[in-house]
Order: sequence, then structure tokens, then C-alpha cells
Amino acid sequence: MRVIRNHRILEIFLYDFLGFDAYKAHELAHKMEHLPQEVIDAIYEKMGRPETCIYGYSIDPRYPPPVLTLDKSEPGKCYMIVCVVEELAKIIEKLKEAGCFICCRVKVESKGSRGLVLRVEGGRKLILSLEDARTIGAEEVSCDDFEKGTVSKCTPRMQV
Repeated sequence: MRVIRNHRILEIFLYDFLGFDAYKAHELAHKMEHLPQEVIDAIYEKMGRPETCIYGYSIDPRYPPPVLTLDKSEPGKCYMIVCVVEELAKIIEKLKEAGCFICCRVKVESKGSRGLVLRVEGGRKLILSLEDARTIGAEEVSCDDFEKGTVSKCTPRMQV
């Protein structure tokens, strides 16, 4: 649990204080989360002891984000990805390859007993196993804007 807390603290530092985008902050925090605890604690103190991560969720990993995960999504519905529930580099990389990360909208094209097929805004397809989909937090959104190609207005810290 300490690693998750450290990761969230470092994401805030990298995003808010050093200006990295959300994907790069996540990627770098993943590499840095095993720094000595006194370094992480000093960063946390210097930032004023923030209570929430860049996605608006508690820094304390005992309080998981109250979101739907994509394994519970329904075909034909649209969702906005709001967080990666578990720190799995393969999921982050899969999303990046599809041109999708936090605030990206997807439409569930099909879902079966082993996985689902998503259409990512911009037209790319993303195929996820149900196990992988279980690690991606999302909120249901209207498909109207998705179908029209309207640009997503989401930024980190908007989902609380």
C-alpha cells in the first residue's frame, strides 16, 4: 500500500509542480515510487500534504476510487476513462498504443466472456481481456459527443 501512496504523491509532484502531462507523470512516478521513504515524505510535506491524487481520488490507497471498471461496461455505451485502478505498466502501455489515457472516451462495440472491443475516440480499436478491463476506471458518458467527434473537455483533477 505504501508503493501506491508513493506513486500518487509522485504523480502530483510531477504533474502539478514539474508540469509533465498526466501520462508522463504516471510513467515517471512508476519508475520513482521506490525512492527512499524520507524523500517521498519530504516531497509530500513540501507540497502541503495533499489529500487527493491528480485524478481527484484519495492518496490513501485504503480508499479506492468509486468508479465503474470497464469489465462492467455495456455494449453500445460510451465511457470516459478516469483512472487506472491498479498500477500495471502493460495496461498503461496498451492504452498509450491506442492513443488513449485518462480523459479518453471509448465506446464498447462488443463484449464477450473473455473480453471486450472498444472504439477509441479518433477511431482506433482497443481489445482488452476482462482481466485488463477490470483495472481501468471509467464513468459513463453520452455517446452523442463521442459520435460527433466533439473534443473531450476532461482534464485530470476534474473527476472527483
